[in-house]
Amino acid sequence: MFFGHQDAPFRLPRQASRGRGGSAGPRYNARMLGLVFSTIAFFVAAYFIKRYLDEIGVPKTAVRGLVVFVLALAVAYGVAFTVDWAVGLAG
Repeated sequence: MFFGHQDAPFRLPRQASRGRGGSAGPRYNARMLGLVFSTIAFFVAAYFIKRYLDEIGVPKTAVRGLVVFVLALAVAYGVAFTVDWAVGLAG
């Protein structure tokens, strides 16, 4: 009798039954768009910053890695802000 609960009817949790029907609100979509664009911008900026620092001969140290991270993060924040601002203008 270890399997007595197999005959119980299946019921969805309350949150699952109250779904949005596959379409999210425009504010949620804007946040996701900002997240996607800023993530892409972070990696692209990090690549080009590393390449530039290699070009000018900066040695590979922990400080250089921190500089690349901070500058790429600033670019990503700027992109996220710009996307949020553009979505605000659109409505």
